[in-house]
Amino acid sequence: MLAKIIAEFRNSEQGAAIVETAIVAPLAILILAGGFEIGRGLSVHHAADKAVRNAARYLARVPATSATEAMAKQIVTADDPNLADATVTMDATRFTAGVVSLTAVVPYKVTLLSAVFSKSTVQFTVAHEQPYVGE
Repeated sequence: MLAKIIAEFRNSEQGAAIVETAIVAPLAILILAGGFEIGRGLSVHHAADKAVRNAARYLARVPATSATEAMAKQIVTADDPNLADATVTMDATRFTAGVVSLTAVVPYKVTLLSAVFSKSTVQFTVAHEQPYVGE
């Protein structure tokens, strides 16, 4: 009697879909979350690159006394809340040589995958140089 019950249990396929789903679903969710994070990261990087480029272009066309690092940070962080914590630096030696050189380090918080990976913040570094054309 017991052998018959064990044989029926062994040959039964009931519940196989649940087991397969339990194995595949976490991996599928991880891949989906990774895709979203990569997309968000690329979006933030693109916004930072565009903001630094625009700031360098603007500073290359204002009077030299107005082209300051504080103004560069204000221009970079003005439009996008993701760039509010950006650290913007302007190379003074390149500026005196006639080139506006800006570099921004933008922290990006990895929210969807922070439970899986120990490093929850990634830093993007973007830079742009523009010839100074002056007033």
